[in-house]
Amino acid sequence: MSPSDISTIPFPIIRSSRDPVFPPEVIELIIHETWKLPLTTSERARFMKTSLLVNVHWLSAFARESCMDVHLISSSYAMWYDGITFKKSFAYPVLAGIDGFAARDLARSFTVHCVKPKLNAQSQLERHPAFTYPMGLSSYIVSIRLQQSFFPNFNGQVAVQFANDAMGLMDLCNVHFPPALRSIKRSALPVRDSTRSSWTLQLSGLRPIHAMPLYHLLTKFAEMANQDTSNAIPLIYEYSCEQIHQAYC
Repeated sequence: MSPSDISTIPFPIIRSSRDPVFPPEVIELIIHETWKLPLTTSERARFMKTSLLVNVHWLSAFARESCMDVHLISSSYAMWYDGITFKKSFAYPVLAGIDGFAARDLARSFTVHCVKPKLNAQSQLERHPAFTYPMGLSSYIVSIRLQQSFFPNFNGQVAVQFANDAMGLMDLCNVHFPPALRSIKRSALPVRDSTRSSWTLQLSGLRPIHAMPLYHLLTKFAEMANQDTSNAIPLIYEYSCEQIHQAYC
């Protein structure tokens, strides 16, 4: 699945009036157990799309689950999620009963997915140095909202999911951490099966004071994982957080 396939998550245009096949508790359990699996980015994107098209009962349960352990699978989805938390989207409030306040309260952890940037024409916003590489907008949103103490129930965990061929696990674990992040615990989460199609590095113990060091660390990860697009990445260090915020807003 190409990045363009996962950049936009559609919503159902017709609400189903049929009763769920399973009781709500069973639906919630199915979604919860599936969501916490170490799925690849493509698999998770397919599950997200499908969940929005089943029926209103499934959608409500999925919306709540996906707002707790948040997976930012692409920059476009990250922008859409940020819009929910700022009440700029009417989809979740209307279809799932989750407004901006509820979305912020539900958020416990974040996973940013390192995917290839689009090769087709990009908008002026997407051409900004902060967003021209994988994880760019996702990294910014997580970091700036963490700095603002935007998520009251955040548990201090931010993970980065890589494709197996992006970079070696030992290379990533040996990355020099900024002094402000040296006390942060890092661990590699187990892969799903022997194919090792993807793996995840999890950072634990993050607080608002770690926001900017975390942002620069995530950009370093993206640079290492995508050497073919790294020529644009060093430019990001020439821009302050305020300049990036102005370009985004």
